[in-house]
Amino acid sequence: MINKLVAFFLLGVLFVKAVPGYAQGEKVFTIQGDLSKLERPFVQVMFQCGGRQDSCTVEQGKYHFEGKIDWPSLCTLKFREVAGQWLDYDPMFFKRYSFEFFLEGSAIRIQSLDTTGKTLVQGSRSNEEFLQINEKALYAINTEVMPLRRISDSLLKMKDTIRARDLQDSFMTEYPRVLKKVYIDYLAKNPRSPISLYCIPIIAGYPMDGMAVSDLFNKLPAAARESFDGRQLDTAIQTSLITSIGQAAPDFTQNDTLEKPVSLSSFRGKYVLVDFWASWCGPCRAENPNLIKAYNRFKGKNFVILGVSFDREGAKERWMKAIHDDHLLWTQVSDLKGWDNDAGKLYNVKSIPENFLVDPNGKIIGKNLRGGLLIKKLNEVL
Repeated sequence: MINKLVAFFLLGVLFVKAVPGYAQGEKVFTIQGDLSKLERPFVQVMFQCGGRQDSCTVEQGKYHFEGKIDWPSLCTLKFREVAGQWLDYDPMFFKRYSFEFFLEGSAIRIQSLDTTGKTLVQGSRSNEEFLQINEKALYAINTEVMPLRRISDSLLKMKDTIRARDLQDSFMTEYPRVLKKVYIDYLAKNPRSPISLYCIPIIAGYPMDGMAVSDLFNKLPAAARESFDGRQLDTAIQTSLITSIGQAAPDFTQNDTLEKPVSLSSFRGKYVLVDFWASWCGPCRAENPNLIKAYNRFKGKNFVILGVSFDREGAKERWMKAIHDDHLLWTQVSDLKGWDNDAGKLYNVKSIPENFLVDPNGKIIGKNLRGGLLIKKLNEVL
């Protein structure tokens, strides 16, 4: 999945030393970093956290940031070599050169060992809790869900594609369910946890299910709800409520490939899959064969697809070529604004591919139906 959001899994190995508890209210933080043990010379460090982005120069292997924070927040540090780019991952040596940690109002020391992904962080109790819950989540996924993937891969090697596909669908269903359970249990036992805001989006899933978390969000400490991250999350929840299952699908109109305006409401009376994608999106193109399969099976049963492209102005030919190359026979529209696509913003789309299944009355009855899940859902309703 192509995603603009910050990934919630910890990338790399972090070891944390606990410090006294976090008190509510805005606090000063300092970050003292040490890169002297790395074999690669970095000259700049980028800091991204809570709507803030900053960078500094590395001097004799050391770097320093300071500022204020109103609630613990998941932060990212990236590193750049001389005349190079901001590095994330070195595929040749399987080493990570960026990492995430939880920042709070305290003095924090960060020492990067052999790579920036293997890092010692001291001074953040929030980061300790972050690691503990990630460890529980990874254990649950490895024991309850990954066996499905391994069996599916074995069946594919034996050319048993039908059973392999069923297991893949089960994996896609079980993965978020198991993950959500870990975070729901944690939040129930730790309602005032400094990483409570981090738990809510994972419980909500993607696309976000605002109905599932609005009550949980309202029970968080006021300082968490009113922080920068809290306000951002509240906005996302309120927006997601508009496109929750059972709600009326917001109408929109965009031009098709012949510059003729097409509205979602013009398909009223049919089952419509609103599919957000782009010609440059690899996972979207990989999903297209599944859409073709569903379209061919159900197109004579009151089912249509409306493709909404996140391609940009000046890339219309590339969009048209992708439609032709992938044999997409259904209606395609776009305002050619990329990630600023008006329909995408209306549906709070932060990641593609993403889709919404709308019934003949204009109600949303399914979201993010990929792989065989779309055909299963269409079999139910048709």
